[in-house]
Amino acid sequence: MPISVYLIDDHRSLLDALKEVFKGYPKISLAGESTAAKSCLDELVQLKPDVLVLDLRLENENGIDFLKELKKRGSSVKTVIFTGSANQEDIAECFKCGALGYVLKGGSIEELVEAVIAAGKGNYYISEHVGKILFNQVKYNGKPIDNGKSEGLSQREKEVLKLTGEGKSCSEIAENLKLELSSVYTYRTRLMNKLGVKSASELIAAAVKAN
Repeated sequence: MPISVYLIDDHRSLLDALKEVFKGYPKISLAGESTAAKSCLDELVQLKPDVLVLDLRLENENGIDFLKELKKRGSSVKTVIFTGSANQEDIAECFKCGALGYVLKGGSIEELVEAVIAAGKGNYYISEHVGKILFNQVKYNGKPIDNGKSEGLSQREKEVLKLTGEGKSCSEIAENLKLELSSVYTYRTRLMNKLGVKSASELIAAAVKAN
């Protein structure tokens, strides 16, 4: 069954472009769209799409506040942030509010597609540039790994963790270890569960400390 996606962006031209892009991917179907956040909240809760693609900088609205409101409503939609903001605080706050993906506008559209597919499976995704931002942020003050937890990792999980700590993106890890990209997402999700971290940024921090 295709992953149903709802789009929120205040630029109509971008929404139209994204719709055309997603039409080329049979694994993705469009559930709806809006140029504003608050006005579509009821519709979003009612439609229950699998994935929400959300811009942070909306006209007279803040995407992070909208994420918080969705959380209050008990929405189970998996959110991918698609924005021009490379601000470290924005990235960290979005993951704290439950986002599964963060992709910067201006990069490869394939990254957004990968993020949507990953989120649809319940996996985290950060674009390569965002990964480097988080890597630099936590390089010297990351959260250390509990040694007792790290001892329970498989050899492959340790390899994925090591490459994560070196600032490698998911696609680079997949190429390096000759794995499917979906397998890398699965390993990273397992690592988060085993290491007791709650966000992609915390996983990168833990990986940096482990190296």
